[in-house]
Amino acid sequence: MKCSGRLLLFYLISAAAALPGTVQPLPALPNGATAQALQLDAAGNIFVAGSLAPASPKSSADTSDAFVAELAPDGSKVVYFTVLGGSGADQAAALAVGSDDSVYVTGATSSRDFPVTSRALETMYGGAAKEAFAAKLGPNGAIVYATYIGGGAMTGGIGIAADAAGDAFVLGTGAPEGVAAIAGGNTATLGGFVMKIDPAGSKMLAGFTGLGGEYIAIDGAGSVYLAGISVPPTTAPVFTAGAFQTVQPDMLCAGDIFFSTPCTYEYVAKVDATGTKLIYLTGLNGTYGATPAGIAVDASGNAMVAGTTNSPDFPVTAGTLEGVYAPVIPSVVTFVGPGVPEVAPPETGFAAKLNATGSGLVWGTFFGGSTADSILAMAVDAEGGIVVGGAAASDDLPGTEDAPQGCRPSAIQYVSFAARLAPDGSSLSAAQLLYGATSYAWGPRAQATGLSLTSGPAAIASGTVGAVVDVEQTGLMTSANLLGESRLACVTDPADNAQISSVAAGEDVSLFGEVLAPTVDLGIGGQPPLPNGVSAMFGGSAATVLYTSTGQVNVELPAAIAGPSTQMTLTNSTTAPPLDETRTFYLAPEQPSVFLTAAALVGGTPAGCLSNVTAPLALAVNADGSVNSASNPAAMGSMVTIFLNGVAEGAAITAVANQGEADQTAITFTAGTRETGVLPVSFRVPASLTPGLALSEIEAGGVAAREGVVMVCVTP
Repeated sequence: MKCSGRLLLFYLISAAAALPGTVQPLPALPNGATAQALQLDAAGNIFVAGSLAPASPKSSADTSDAFVAELAPDGSKVVYFTVLGGSGADQAAALAVGSDDSVYVTGATSSRDFPVTSRALETMYGGAAKEAFAAKLGPNGAIVYATYIGGGAMTGGIGIAADAAGDAFVLGTGAPEGVAAIAGGNTATLGGFVMKIDPAGSKMLAGFTGLGGEYIAIDGAGSVYLAGISVPPTTAPVFTAGAFQTVQPDMLCAGDIFFSTPCTYEYVAKVDATGTKLIYLTGLNGTYGATPAGIAVDASGNAMVAGTTNSPDFPVTAGTLEGVYAPVIPSVVTFVGPGVPEVAPPETGFAAKLNATGSGLVWGTFFGGSTADSILAMAVDAEGGIVVGGAAASDDLPGTEDAPQGCRPSAIQYVSFAARLAPDGSSLSAAQLLYGATSYAWGPRAQATGLSLTSGPAAIASGTVGAVVDVEQTGLMTSANLLGESRLACVTDPADNAQISSVAAGEDVSLFGEVLAPTVDLGIGGQPPLPNGVSAMFGGSAATVLYTSTGQVNVELPAAIAGPSTQMTLTNSTTAPPLDETRTFYLAPEQPSVFLTAAALVGGTPAGCLSNVTAPLALAVNADGSVNSASNPAAMGSMVTIFLNGVAEGAAITAVANQGEADQTAITFTAGTRETGVLPVSFRVPASLTPGLALSEIEAGGVAAREGVVMVCVTP
């Protein structure tokens, strides 16, 4: 079989059904800032907090500053950008938005000159390695107050809430000096603190230590709700009498070092407004524990919690969205010791609502598909809908059944998602894959691939029903309208099927959607005349249309586009109705990827090549023009050609050949002529006694290829 660059472009995927939702990457934050927390106000304005590298560090320890910013609903305008930093490291971890658009923020600082205000609760740095801080900004971004929280103890702020009066409730780690421990708080197990600060930032109105968590919410009466975890081998918490779950399940993985993520004890707590009375402390777990991703409270005092669990017996109720654990449990569980399994069941999402006394579930449901999925962030919208964000590996994730096959999660690509559960947990109002917000790593699901279901949303926010903004662990922000309609679903790199939110000049991309071009009956082997009505413009320059079908269009980007971002306009007046879609992309100078074989694109292992290396098989051509494979390997010393996408002609291309742990050889590539966006590069196979060759550290123009390692079959 002969193979040319042009034939590599067309990995055809069938057309999709109706596509719900619209998704748009938001512009990058100024100054390289990375968001960690966000909220929306009633008008849809976006409030974010996080950290950035100082433009002019004040000392060698000044590695980061905290910031708070307000953005327009589409992210196109920065209303204000306020930096909170001193001569040490400062990071913002959480924020809350008041009814007047005041912003409350907390985090951690090691700066002795952090910009605290003169009448703040605590104006002097206590001397610990780091201390929590809390700050309030007015609607214009000006600092109303900023204060340390620690008094000499090492502390950190991780959550914050605000009431209608402007009081701030700060959740943190450690135990600030002078704050009393709450009775029944399990100080050794659940150490942490909550502090209520007055609107001026000068007084502690209430507070307690010995009971913290990961997330905080408050109700109209000022009661505090917490969701948190403890990790084995820590002693299980002592729960309150009458709580929903007072005995921790016999967790099979307690203390197990073989799990990539150990089981965690999830707990939910409620404390009265005075900060002195623990109303309830309950577990919310199955055999393999659970991890919360957020907490909220409704007008009746019922606590809503969402997160991730590996427990098939997590407590759920009848009549909810998903009353049965969906992932396929391994039929054989290998135990490494008495009662200690080597592998836990796959993770899946959950959502639950506890009653106001913590004595029972109002409802509980799983949320996930048949493979593995996680919920990493949670919010509640204006009508009480529970909005969750997470990472999906299941191509049958609830609510995404109509997504094109080329856009769905897979074993090699976890796709971020947002979904809205009805307030009673009985149904799914909307769900949307956040195309482009992905975690890509080739290979079957395993720790070795580097793919993680914890790589996904860091925070999610929702205002009006269906309006969602997500910030990823990478700092990428995405806006979605879960109830909108779009003909364009996702954009991928045809080399490896990775979904992308950035493009490079001259790169080939695949666009998937619905009725992108008219159906043309051409008979067997026919191809529609190009461009078949399709016009794709990037920054005002036309792309070259390479392939069309009703569900897929492949284009080669213009060779000359510039700027930090570019807008694509995809139109076709010959479809019914006419096509007119836009998408904004970040612009990368190089975005290298290696074309893979069809088997590798679905996670297939190149059997017979190099058994001790788990890597995808590159689409390669031997010296005689035949396609490289285990049954048709390249000879030692011969020339082999692989194909790259997203690489400019003239870019320096390097790699390392790994033939053994102690045998690594630098590879010299000779680049051919880029044809329809594909750049062929050839190299000479080093002498080898192994039946395969692993190419790693592939770089083009100093940018690493997405795959990391690829295989080429070589005869010994």
